[in-house]
Amino acid sequence: MTYQTLVMTFPENSLQETNEPTGFVRRIWISTLAFLMFSGILSTAQTLAENKSQPFGSEKVTLFQLTGKVRTGQLETFDNQQIIITETGKKRQFLWNDLLWLRFHREKIKRTSRQSATVYLANGDRIRLQPTGVADDILLGNRFESATANQQIKIPLMTIRGIVFHEPDTALARDKLEQVLLNHREKKDLLILRNGDRISGRFQKLDDNSVTFSQPDGKTLLRGIRAVVFNPRYLDFPKPKINQKILWLRDGSRITATRIEMPKNGRIKVLAAYGGTLELAKNAVRSIRVFGTKAISLSYLKPS
Repeated sequence: MTYQTLVMTFPENSLQETNEPTGFVRRIWISTLAFLMFSGILSTAQTLAENKSQPFGSEKVTLFQLTGKVRTGQLETFDNQQIIITETGKKRQFLWNDLLWLRFHREKIKRTSRQSATVYLANGDRIRLQPTGVADDILLGNRFESATANQQIKIPLMTIRGIVFHEPDTALARDKLEQVLLNHREKKDLLILRNGDRISGRFQKLDDNSVTFSQPDGKTLLRGIRAVVFNPRYLDFPKPKINQKILWLRDGSRITATRIEMPKNGRIKVLAAYGGTLELAKNAVRSIRVFGTKAISLSYLKPS
């Protein structure tokens, strides 16, 4: 697998003037500069005043209650038990167990980064990150698009169904690839190359440039990989808990959480169902779906 990095630079002389302004032109420049500086000061002061008047992290959200009522207000904060919003000038508290859905008024971002892969977990979650290696049967990754800078992600291999390093260009091809990941039943690991070839064998290791795969005729160091699908025989995901939440992120990730909270710094701390802890940027989440004691997914019910 290979990644491409685009580096944009300015020409060295792009900020240099070729002619020294004099006379009337200089006076015009000075007047314009003074006006822009004054306008900037006023704009900055107005922004600071607005930020000071609003609670930290306050933004518009919509709550969908189990009773069918819809509430819209400014988010104040939340923890694992309740959420607080300001609605028509009054602070109101809602228990997560009385809610079905929390929606932030944010748009989904386009996936512009070629350095991120998508990790598909056995419970249906998917996480965008850049895999950097495997140690003690733990996948290591960083540059998590919806997290704070320099956060390292650790995911047990036994919870991972597969990793897509390079997504196909068309939606149809992406859907077909996802079906291969979800329906792989062969008792071997599977490599899918970017040219469409498939290789069965045993996964050994990976780094940020290649994957090492063992076959009956020996180990092979491969590049140009689209995806790796792991042997389903070794999948072992923690049993789901009744009281949990599903976070849909702006970068396309889906994370099932057994615990969430928003400290005063505005970031969102998540204890994920696979066992790891994540810290998300406050603007990373698009919506939160609630599965509590009153709203239970049909997949958790035993057939009668």
